[in-house]
Amino acid sequence: MVLKKSRYFVGGKRQEITSYNEFSLGNYKPGESIEHLKMKSADIEQWGESNIIFADSIQITSNLNPLGLTELLNNIEEQLENQPTIEIPKLEKVIEEDIINELNNNLLEQILNENLQTIIEEFTVYGVYFCFNYLSSKFQLSYRRQDNRYIREVIEGELTIRHVRDFLNSIDENYDIDKVKLKLFTNESRGFTIPIKEVLDCFMDIDGVNYFLKEGEWLKFNNTFMEYLKRSINNITLEREQNDFNEQNYLQWKQEKERQINAPGYIGDRITYREYYFNGSQVRNGYILMDRELTQIESLLQVRRNYRLEVADLYKDNTIWSVKFFKRDEKEKIIYNIEQSKIALEFIVQDNILDNSYDVKNIGLWFIVDEGHEFNEILEINSIQILLALEFWNQKVIEYGFNPIIKFTKRINI
Repeated sequence: MVLKKSRYFVGGKRQEITSYNEFSLGNYKPGESIEHLKMKSADIEQWGESNIIFADSIQITSNLNPLGLTELLNNIEEQLENQPTIEIPKLEKVIEEDIINELNNNLLEQILNENLQTIIEEFTVYGVYFCFNYLSSKFQLSYRRQDNRYIREVIEGELTIRHVRDFLNSIDENYDIDKVKLKLFTNESRGFTIPIKEVLDCFMDIDGVNYFLKEGEWLKFNNTFMEYLKRSINNITLEREQNDFNEQNYLQWKQEKERQINAPGYIGDRITYREYYFNGSQVRNGYILMDRELTQIESLLQVRRNYRLEVADLYKDNTIWSVKFFKRDEKEKIIYNIEQSKIALEFIVQDNILDNSYDVKNIGLWFIVDEGHEFNEILEINSIQILLALEFWNQKVIEYGFNPIIKFTKRINI
């Protein structure tokens, strides 16, 4: 009998305990991290008949006398030098000081190059879960110098990575990123202070190992975890739209639309955002706008929930599309769009809200990406949280019997 405890970073469940009469090697799910294994050894003579527990440590039950302990430890060391019998997906905390220092140095480099993002929001994203936290519009960056004097800077409004970069550049001595603090002021209190690393999202690959920053600590998914995740995401169909989105054409349209809106007697809609223009322009390419389905969803949700949800933006060739302009520094918006598509899918299936004129076989996410930030493959998205969110969406689409598709369009003349 084998007992396995897993933590899931995608899907509806957070953890699961499973027992097996016979453990099947490689029977893991994308997004699964194994935290605990309890099993018997095939080599009873060496390890005994009792269960062995593998977690952050190893627990072996043995009738050895104290003199036999040395032999047991030698056996363990000998086994650790051999090739692993099984590879399991696992989340691990980075404890090696040299690696932490290298990660911190790379983090500083990315901050100074503005390749990062802050995640000061009313929620913090873990995979695809929204955990409500705090909302702040006033911040204070601080650093204690070697002479015990403080450098401080107060920021009103949105905190950006440029604020952090400029503050670090103002420190005229060698500094430790772990000593840079951030104070958040809220309406409910006088504020509280946290390390700046707690609000930074960073994912990097060093020597083939994937590291990411979560709540100020460096963590890593081992190679087995990443292989299962990447293998699943690579199976998602990826399309590239040849017709680019011309930003200047949109701005001209917006200017003309605003002129019409401000004219006396105007009775039309007042919508001028990019997604609206983009969706309307796709009609000439054979796409169908799904505005009516949006109204139908809103009518249902007035009874069930008090918020607005779109089913999708466009329909063509058995595919419904959710459209979003994609910026690498807007991770929360990207994840929100993925989550919105997943929730809409649940209403489509469970409430049968689409009429029979739609023969839906595919569910698509359509991202319009700034020129210079295009992707040749989905895995080039450099955020473990976005990849986990995509895998959750991917699993849900397949579970409901549809095919997942992701499409990219390039945004030019910005």
